[in-house]
Amino acid sequence: MEAIKGFHAAIPDLKSEIRDMVGEGDRLVLRFNFTGTHQGEFLGFPSSGAKLHFEGMIMRRFEGEKVAEDWDYFDFPTVVSQIQDSLNTIKS
Repeated sequence: MEAIKGFHAAIPDLKSEIRDMVGEGDRLVLRFNFTGTHQGEFLGFPSSGAKLHFEGMIMRRFEGEKVAEDWDYFDFPTVVSQIQDSLNTIKS
């Protein structure tokens, strides 16, 4: 939960768009596009003002109406690249 709070603190204008949703049996998979502005410390990088665009995916397994397991993937290499590009531009 703390990681999610830090994520939203660093990118307060974060928006997500569901691109795909697939459910089968007790599993649900969602693929997202995310956009937002890097405005706070994140992954060790100071605020850069970078406009971020990246993808993510979650898969959840349910037992009844409760989430029993949760797997999350976010394309952090793309996020890091976008932040580094912005910081390098600021230094120039």
